Amino acid sequence: MAQYTIKKWLKEEPIEDILALYRANVSSKKYQQSLSENIVTHIESNLQTYLALDKDKKAIAFISFFFHLPEWSERMSIVLLYVHPDWHSNGIGKALMNTVLSTGKFPVAVMLNEQKNIRYYQQFGFKLKPVEDHQKCMVMRLTIDNYKQYLNKKIA
Repeated sequence: MAQYTIKKWLKEEPIEDILALYRANVSSKKYQQSLSENIVTHIESNLQTYLALDKDKKAIAFISFFFHLPEWSERMSIVLLYVHPDWHSNGIGKALMNTVLSTGKFPVAVMLNEQKNIRYYQQFGFKLKPVEDHQKCMVMRLTIDNYKQYLNKKIA
């Protein structure tokens, strides 16, 4: 079993490891370039981020999210979740998701750019949410009831 630890990323820490993970997961160089600057701006300003570190304290995955203002229907949005390809299928993404979901802020929204990611989020109880146009993304939503069902399946 893979050994790793999860820790909260502090804004005074370097962001290079997070960008390297992002680049390792995004194949298009043009897309990497255009979004890297946006990611730095968002992560350094208003996102909370958790890292998964290997035994040598090297970042191997991260998740970034933010809490909404009280008047929004969603309480939290997961914005980025990337696991280095060499570490896929080791439960690291699931551990990061559980860390974030344990904050208890529901409902949670996640925006997806790729169809292939839908099944991953469905395992936690997320459901596709019909949205007119949300920056050409698909939106999935997780309610507290759906998350409780996921937890009950996990325990059983």
